[in-house]
Amino acid sequence: MPRERSGKEGLLPPAVAFFLATGTLPPSGSPARAGGLVEAFLLRYNTDLDADAYARKLRTLWRRHQQEIRAVAPGGAPWVARVIDDPHLLDAAAPDEDDDGADGGGR
Repeated sequence: MPRERSGKEGLLPPAVAFFLATGTLPPSGSPARAGGLVEAFLLRYNTDLDADAYARKLRTLWRRHQQEIRAVAPGGAPWVARVIDDPHLLDAAAPDEDDDGADGGGR
């Protein structure tokens, strides 16, 4: 028997949408952590793609999911839109050794 559709097919997981909107992973206790946290983490800390491939991936996600991303953006232009306009922002957003969440989750 066919399964009922959830109505969420083709939508970004909440954590991925949050990351694309803000440039950060959802904080502890955020409803955005309800789904897609691993995917958001992998997108944030992706080391498998070179800079050009990563920028292409971001452009594709933005093109396909602009409305979803804008819906969770805290105001102003979403992070992914700013990065597409100025790819040098990716260099500034590169994770450093202190940005590993090892602060005990007290954010």
